[in-house]
Amino acid sequence: MKITHLLGIAFLTLSSVSLAAEHGGQGQGDGHHGHGHGKDNAHKGMHMLQPMPGLMRIVQHHGDQLNLTKEQSANLAKWRELNHDKVHSRMREMLAIRKAAQVAALKGANLAAINVYVTKMDRVRAEIIAAKIACRNNLRNVLTDEQWEKVKSIYAEEFL
Repeated sequence: MKITHLLGIAFLTLSSVSLAAEHGGQGQGDGHHGHGHGKDNAHKGMHMLQPMPGLMRIVQHHGDQLNLTKEQSANLAKWRELNHDKVHSRMREMLAIRKAAQVAALKGANLAAINVYVTKMDRVRAEIIAAKIACRNNLRNVLTDEQWEKVKSIYAEEFL
């Protein structure tokens, strides 16, 4: 019984930390940190689920700084069209699993039952990681070395 109670407390604590982290960075510094967070409620909290960098958002929000050619822009737009919804559906799935795990923990589920949710989250997380790595590889192939360095620099400035 004590382990179940501790798991419930752990889930609630992690939820609070996620919520605090999500809201804590907004509006601080030079106005660039947290770019995009909180502006689109459909994606609210989604960045907390991404274990890999979301590099396409840099292209979306800072494309003017990258001096993309028409061919590069078309290639990246096509990539996004084919892959964006797939990644976000996985993140929505992750949110649903996380919520179900929290509800189960609060209802007294034992560690074995909670681990079923953890296994599901690990599978979805691995799919998200694979998609993000494929995106990174595509960006690396489409962009020049200079553009790639600029993407990494902007990402580091805004999110690391």
